[in-house]
Amino acid sequence: SSDLHKRAIDFADKPDGVLVFLPPDVVLADGALKNIERAATKGKRVVFLVGLRLILENVVPQLKSNYATHGPTISIPPRELMHLAMRNLHPITLTHLWEDGPGEMVPNNLFWRIDDEGLLGRCFHLMPLMVYPRNKHAPFFSTIDFDFVMSSCPNQEDWHIVEDSDEILVCELTPRDRRIFGLRKGSIDDLIYFAELSTHATHRDMAKYRINLHCGDRTPAKWTAAETQSNRVMENVDQALKRSFTQLLISNPILLLRRLRCLAHQIHLAQQTNQPPGHLSTNPIEHLAAQTFGRLLNQAHSTYGRFVRFAKRFAKAQTTEH
Repeated sequence: SSDLHKRAIDFADKPDGVLVFLPPDVVLADGALKNIERAATKGKRVVFLVGLRLILENVVPQLKSNYATHGPTISIPPRELMHLAMRNLHPITLTHLWEDGPGEMVPNNLFWRIDDEGLLGRCFHLMPLMVYPRNKHAPFFSTIDFDFVMSSCPNQEDWHIVEDSDEILVCELTPRDRRIFGLRKGSIDDLIYFAELSTHATHRDMAKYRINLHCGDRTPAKWTAAETQSNRVMENVDQALKRSFTQLLISNPILLLRRLRCLAHQIHLAQQTNQPPGHLSTNPIEHLAAQTFGRLLNQAHSTYGRFVRFAKRFAKAQTTEH
């Protein structure tokens, strides 16, 4: 999908176009596009939000029977879509719950369930629904929600983060049997382990926002309690991420290597987009280590990934021949 995104971005950048990423498997609640336009008219170049995965097999029949208007068109208000979502959360969405729910934890987005009223989100990897790039044909090396926006619109004053589902709500319809594997539920240590390699400073800024996804009016006491718990979790992670190069070298060198890999990626991205990389680390030793050890580790990881993909294709070809 990243290759297709790159082709679409290149196509749109030529006539200086605005990008609105609308995958075919999502449902937008009423008013979403209007509110994207409203943010753009206020000078915002990026609209970020969190999307919820729902069980496709459950939701499609309900949308068709209750919310279809003319032909394939669906019209559903945000609170009704959120009410439908709460009854049909996908197993992958359940892995984003901090402590509740079955299975493991996938911490790129974290949710706290507030009874049947909705979800409170603290999210590292928000989805860019709309992007109007300042830097045309900006390079990125992973996905649109990981480093494309930092390359094309690095100034956070250009960003608008949707904090309330009444404004914009997007749900992705995913087959029931799709699964991903994660870390331990409710584990601060595992969350820190994830954040050192898989989040940049801007992702951590995003996680400071409290995103309210709700079916109706919110009970203040319930939502305040969830906010308090989420604040406590994020404060613990933030303090851990502030540990110095020397502290990690002594106490947790494996975690330090993850930090250096992440920092090496950020330095490379800054160089590719002609941004000064010096602000990425105030410690010159850490900066140098990232440019050497971190870069080599990323190259090794990339090479290993290519080898695994080649081995799988080779094994598949051999099986087909026989």
